[in-house]
Amino acid sequence: MVTITGTPGSVISVGDKVASDNLIFSAIENKEINESGTADVTVICDTVGTVGNIPTGSINRFPVTLSGIVSVTNNEPATGGFNEETDDELRDRYFEKVSLPATSGSKYHYIQWAKEINGVGDAKCLPLWNGNGTVKVIIINADKGVASDELIDEVKNHIEENRPIGAEVTVESAAPLTIDISVTLTLASGASLDIAKEKITESITKYLQKNAFSVGYISYAQIGGCILACDEIADYSNLTLNNDTQNISVSETQVPVLGVVTVA
Repeated sequence: MVTITGTPGSVISVGDKVASDNLIFSAIENKEINESGTADVTVICDTVGTVGNIPTGSINRFPVTLSGIVSVTNNEPATGGFNEETDDELRDRYFEKVSLPATSGSKYHYIQWAKEINGVGDAKCLPLWNGNGTVKVIIINADKGVASDELIDEVKNHIEENRPIGAEVTVESAAPLTIDISVTLTLASGASLDIAKEKITESITKYLQKNAFSVGYISYAQIGGCILACDEIADYSNLTLNNDTQNISVSETQVPVLGVVTVA
């Protein structure tokens, strides 16, 4: 949502453009500047993917001058952009569909319906979670993180269109389980601490994403392996996960996300 200011009565039409640097967004609704000189307009990024997820205040110009329009800003971050699934992700989803008995509203059917929605990275189904006739579907987004309210609503609506009559369905995002990392590093020759921290963050994030919905714990040893996999690091000591040196349990309703990474 962007807020556009200008002369009262001026019109913003579907397809009109606003921009953040070279990233273009298009209006998807017609709006008229109100008497106070503003209009809130929904826009969508012209470029597919996460590139359109930008911070508050990033949208600030018009690539083409619009009559009677003075300025534009986004008072909230732009969200909801996801990259296309990779070939490997598509292949995994295909084999999952042909190998699991997703029939007659089974557990696997609900998982399939959820994963048919763009932006869903994975899903779980909890049958009879609140008594007979109840089903809970838990989802994460394509970045293996917490799903937005919009994505939850989209999954809910899609399931409602396909589910058997009689089931009471709840769709929720997995709850974030923050993993804070602290470690003392021995750097490889010529390596900088800042670059080492950046590489550690990337490595651990990939591990957490890969195992987001498939394991019941975050491995202390695997985190150590992620650290040693970085070329900038010769060794490490004093590694803690959430101020402890143990594996961290992950419940079936949680998704692990990387929190603060502290290096010394």
